[in-house]
Amino acid sequence: ILGHRVAGQVAAYAASKAALVQLTKSMALEWARLGIRVNALCPGYIETDLNRDFFDSDAGKAIIKRIPQRRLGTMAELEGPLLFLSSDASSYVTGSSLVADGGHRAATSWTAMSWFTAAWSVSMRSAARRYSRASQSSVRCR
Repeated sequence: ILGHRVAGQVAAYAASKAALVQLTKSMALEWARLGIRVNALCPGYIETDLNRDFFDSDAGKAIIKRIPQRRLGTMAELEGPLLFLSSDASSYVTGSSLVADGGHRAATSWTAMSWFTAAWSVSMRSAARRYSRASQSSVRCR
């Protein structure tokens, strides 16, 4: 899901996921004329043997609380989207990213955007104050 949203402290990971989303779109454009469809399946948090202990911890439970369905997905729940993308039912679908994340992206997109807007607004006010002070001091120096 970090190909479609952002999170702190994982810049390289998020960039690599976003690159895969863009690669999917680019390859879809290049290969469509050959009859080859290129799509991406973007799973959210899926329970596996590797991450089960983490999601049983307090930190893991906090992440699960941010998922609208309040649970992790299972590997079996990725079969339907995968079968759709690989079947003739998706014959007119190419360059798409199918997100299967229990609503996590939908729930965090607005929050991330509102945080960005607030941060940008604060940054602009701060820049305006600095500019105003610089202008006033240059006026005094004349």
